[in-house]
Amino acid sequence: MGQRVAVFGAYGHTGRFVVTELRERGFVPLLLGRDESRLAASGLAYRVASVDDPASLDQALIGADAVINCAGPFASTAAPVIEAALRAGIPYVDVAAEIEANVDTFAHFGKPARAAGISVVPAMAFFGGLGDLLVTTAMGDWTSADEAHVAYGLSSWHPTAGTVAAGAVSRERRADVVAGIEPQQQTRRAHATGCAGCQPSAGAIVSASVRSRASASSSDELSDCTTGRK
Repeated sequence: MGQRVAVFGAYGHTGRFVVTELRERGFVPLLLGRDESRLAASGLAYRVASVDDPASLDQALIGADAVINCAGPFASTAAPVIEAALRAGIPYVDVAAEIEANVDTFAHFGKPARAAGISVVPAMAFFGGLGDLLVTTAMGDWTSADEAHVAYGLSSWHPTAGTVAAGAVSRERRADVVAGIEPQQQTRRAHATGCAGCQPSAGAIVSASVRSRASASSSDELSDCTTGRK
């Protein structure tokens, strides 16, 4: 039997894709979420859990080898599920494309995760993980770069209800920062649209470029990588 991977938000748009992919790759998905009727309809093993109930998350992760969080808005779900993963001693992955939520994850859980020797990896989806892989490919054997630019081109885009809700939370948080309700902790600007719950249809092109001004042979070298999907 393959490793058991818990999927929080398993009956959502992205969660269903993740569960299907896990099964195709030989893993055993363990479906987690708040709605027992929707979990039971899958016919797969499931446990009811809520981010508002840490004990339910602890119970749900017993016996799991890792957890993938597919339930946004991640500003609300990431921290409770990460905390449960750390208590369980298992790796955490999510598909967040909410810049603020991802900044929170690095700021609040970077040190605890390193101290525990547990992987906590946010933003591993179309917006986030794919761009990171492209930048890594574009850099080749470079060990550092001065700039990295990632561009997404979609022929069309149909946001899910979850994507719309996550976008509203992100806009509210950005507005709070501008109004001075939250301290500005970021030293650089970051802009993103969409999330793992978006549904690009006819095709998508993603490109990444990295620039280094430290090359011995040139004052400004550029490497780039592009991938397309039809």
